[in-house]
Amino acid sequence: MRREIRVDLLLGRVVRDAAGRRVGRIQDMRVARDGRDWIVTHFLLGPVGWRQRLSPTGPRLRWHTLRGTQRAALRRVRWDVLDLSDPARPQLR
Repeated sequence: MRREIRVDLLLGRVVRDAAGRRVGRIQDMRVARDGRDWIVTHFLLGPVGWRQRLSPTGPRLRWHTLRGTQRAALRRVRWDVLDLSDPARPQLR
């Protein structure tokens, strides 16, 4: 089932787990081309996400993150793990 949600409604929203605990804020998204459309493949949560989005050295920051120097600050969540039925209150499934 395809669903469209405006990106500006998701950026900055707090994601919570099933118990209601805060997981992090949606700071960035990864997308891939699907024919003529773009689909979200991953969401980036946490402070590294916004630094990567705003930084002109984003790929370098990503490399440092993947090496583990900032591993705890970044959460990469697949699109199908988030319940976006209420975009104002995203929740992990």
